Amino acid sequence: MQVYVGYSLVKTADQMMECLDVDSSHPDGTSVFERLFGCGYIRPGDFEVYGDEEMQGGFSVSEIKDCFPFETGELDLWKVDLKAATCVFWIKGESEWDSMEADGIVISDKLDVGKFFFENDTAE
Repeated sequence: MQVYVGYSLVKTADQMMECLDVDSSHPDGTSVFERLFGCGYIRPGDFEVYGDEEMQGGFSVSEIKDCFPFETGELDLWKVDLKAATCVFWIKGESEWDSMEADGIVISDKLDVGKFFFENDTAE
């Protein structure tokens, strides 16, 4: 599965969540995020957003690795001034996206993730 990792230096976690939420004022009911990035529908549960208010003194690589439910390895996100980030997020994506930066939101990495840590290998 593809997972997109990104951050914002201007949007709070709440503002980012609003961007990801269905926009009932739009004729197609798509989210602002979907329109900005040209991605498909983002289902509830296919993303997580972390705000700097949740981190003591700003984000750090180790704190983000602890939050993400998948193996990260080396990311371009680690090259960003994480202390300046107002939110960090990951989004599961099914298709290619048209853009990697818009409206103060930056997609820093696109990963192929085998599975999330909470998924087990046995079918029930």
